[in-house]
Amino acid sequence: MSKGKRRRPVRRKNWLKIGIILAAIPILVAVGIVLKPFVIEPWLERRADPGIENVSSEQPLGYVYDKLGNNNIMLTEYNPPDDFDYDNWDASWTIPDTVDGYNVVALRDICRVRLMSDRDRVEDFFFRYLERVIVPESVTIIDRYAFADLPLLESVEISDSVTEIGNYAFSGLPLLETIELPNSLTTIGEYAFRYSYALSTIDIPDSVTSIGKGAFYGCFSLSDISHSVNVSVIEDWTYSNCHSLISIEIPSSISEIGLYAFANSANLENVKMADSVSKIGRRAFSGCSNLKSVSFSNSIQKIEDWMFADCFALETVDLPDSLIEIGSSAFRKSHKLEYIDLPDSLEIIGDSAFADCISLKSVTIPEQVSKIGSSAFARCTSLVSIDIPASVVEIDTNAFRSSDKLEIVRFAGSEAEWLELGGPNLLPASVEVEFGS
Repeated sequence: MSKGKRRRPVRRKNWLKIGIILAAIPILVAVGIVLKPFVIEPWLERRADPGIENVSSEQPLGYVYDKLGNNNIMLTEYNPPDDFDYDNWDASWTIPDTVDGYNVVALRDICRVRLMSDRDRVEDFFFRYLERVIVPESVTIIDRYAFADLPLLESVEISDSVTEIGNYAFSGLPLLETIELPNSLTTIGEYAFRYSYALSTIDIPDSVTSIGKGAFYGCFSLSDISHSVNVSVIEDWTYSNCHSLISIEIPSSISEIGLYAFANSANLENVKMADSVSKIGRRAFSGCSNLKSVSFSNSIQKIEDWMFADCFALETVDLPDSLIEIGSSAFRKSHKLEYIDLPDSLEIIGDSAFADCISLKSVTIPEQVSKIGSSAFARCTSLVSIDIPASVVEIDTNAFRSSDKLEIVRFAGSEAEWLELGGPNLLPASVEVEFGS
């Protein structure tokens, strides 16, 4: 009698897995319902709408935008519809907070005007005669060139939601006299207000932590600046060619001043800086032709090249005890500078450092200095006396060239040391030299 096949028993493990899966289904459904509006829908939207650009609007008409995802857009252009009612237009523009059902969160180059000097060529009637702009609460970024070069724009109302003003956003606005920056603002981009000639006051809120280079370059009427305490650097060219600035007090929050930062601000008379400033860039105050006095931070170790060149009215300079080096042409053509107290800490006097200081009468070189550079005191036509310490081991042959009124040089070293320096070749024979040993 043949034996039948033995039936294999059903494994309990399979039933256990099936039970776990069935039990997990309602839990997963519940989790999906909770996460749907926060994770799933935004993810599906980003997948279905990945940064599409240059979309023409349907409601309201005339706008072009880029899709940013999350139901947000950036407006990049506006062309008023053909039936726009110019007869009853009050020359203002309220930018909508939604377009085609999307949230307007950013503006970039929306006016498409970038002519800088030739504003008569603005052909679009709307932008040529636009006087007032209202930015909606939905906008957080006013990006590059957003409202640049609008010839008659006088007023911009910025919402409290804006956190960033981009590069050149308000540059070239000849009639914009004032603008209220919101407390939400953190960043002002490069050349943001460049050549906005009529801008007279600016109150930078303490929320701002970064101001780009040249932000207020060429704001000829700017006379009053209230600076954020949370900005640590005045970048290159920031207040260059601001001809209405009279007096500047650098706040204690600033640690560095960039090159050309205040250059060619023709009516700037006084500069005072806090001890927090440890570095000042080249030509930071060059060409400030009416600058009369400067008080330095006690943290400055070097006066960079050309820093006060062509400051024709400079009379008083308070150099700090921390100073080690005066760079090339640092005070060149400071025509009214009669006296300079060089601190004992000074070690280097650069080439042409005081060249063409035609009112300078006497100089005492500190004992730490070892070299007097080429043309350092050239053409100082009022210079009568100079005291040189024995620590100086090199004097360029042109150091005192054309300083024709020089009468006496007091050298603290010996006559032999003076001869080693090439003394007879340094000065006219008429100049008396006194030796210290």
